[in-house]
Amino acid sequence: MTKDQNLHLLVLEETGSDAESLANELRNAGYSIDLHYAGDLTALETGLTGHAPDIIICGSGPGLPDAASVRTLLDKHKIDVPVIAIGDDASEDSVVAARKAGITALVSYERPDHLHVVFRREAGIVDLRHRLAAFAGRLQASEKRAHVLIENSSDAIAYIHDGMHVYANMPYMELFEISSPGDVEGIPVLDMISHSQRDSFREFIKHYHDTVDGENTLDIDCINPGGEQFNTTMEFTPASMDGESCTQIIIRVNYGNNSELEKKIKMLSREDMLTGLWNRQYFMQRLEKEITRETGGDHQRALIYLTLDNFKVIREEAGIASSDLVLC
Repeated sequence: MTKDQNLHLLVLEETGSDAESLANELRNAGYSIDLHYAGDLTALETGLTGHAPDIIICGSGPGLPDAASVRTLLDKHKIDVPVIAIGDDASEDSVVAARKAGITALVSYERPDHLHVVFRREAGIVDLRHRLAAFAGRLQASEKRAHVLIENSSDAIAYIHDGMHVYANMPYMELFEISSPGDVEGIPVLDMISHSQRDSFREFIKHYHDTVDGENTLDIDCINPGGEQFNTTMEFTPASMDGESCTQIIIRVNYGNNSELEKKIKMLSREDMLTGLWNRQYFMQRLEKEITRETGGDHQRALIYLTLDNFKVIREEAGIASSDLVLC
């Protein structure tokens, strides 16, 4: 624990002044101590309801609970806090008995230097726990940001665990014609692979998991529910989903090797979905090309503009669906 950070220390002693003396001894060693005092188990339990202590020091004396009872109370509340017991005797047998009872360390009042050594070690462990919690929080925030990026990615991305899908983004679901996120969970990734290449896929996955720095890309044919095959490049990366280890797959379709699929996509990108005519974007491209194209001789060009009479009235009276039929 860095010495400019407060350590939440709870001390069980006979009096508050005894607890303050212990805390001052540690402050003199350079630690910033936030002291809480308890004289019995009831006061200790009350102290646990707020901010959980980082370290507990349990003294010994008439009326004080023994350290084993303190450990039992902490276990009841599922609080994992180091307990340092201070007693008149810190013999080897006493230390072993304390360790068996779940006590972190046993020191004697006569050896304050031993207390300093033990406290330094436990403060260091507390510091590491705090850092780990902070890193875990940052990792969780990073994973949330990454998930948002994946959701909005144009690449087809999925996560698999033990060969089963646990998540897929929208481009992935569209690629394999999956209607909802719930439908993809539990589907074997082999279902997306061409039947003739499934053995090759299994062999690649086995080699990928068995090799630390193995090849992480694979060119393979996939298949959609309609039976259409298309060539892809898969990229594999270790990842995690909800804290569980899994594998991220990014699928990029190699359109150059799928002329029919490429032709279909190209046609869809040019057509108006309602009428089947060219859409505005492609029409403007063709119009600009015609305007800038050089022509020789008496060659003439014309643009014919057609519109429906009273179409606004038709839409208002017949409704959107019927007016769309009229437009088609």
